[in-house]
Amino acid sequence: MAIYIRKCKILDKKRLERRPEQRITAHRVLCHPWIVDDRVAPYKPLDSAVISRLKHFSTTMKLEKMALPIPFNIM
Repeated sequence: MAIYIRKCKILDKKRLERRPEQRITAHRVLCHPWIVDDRVAPYKPLDSAVISRLKHFSTTMKLEKMALPIPFNIM
């Protein structure tokens, strides 16, 4: 599990590089062992609590997007 987390962190660090010329490309991300190799990140079904939180987050974000265009002087 520690190797899995380490590889994920390395990939995220490369994706979040501030300098675009040094940032990893989308193609290289898709070819990264963390994405390609089934053994690195084995499939595990999500817990029902996680699914519930993701749905709540999605709903919250939709409401926030709808509220953003409202001018502040109306409120």
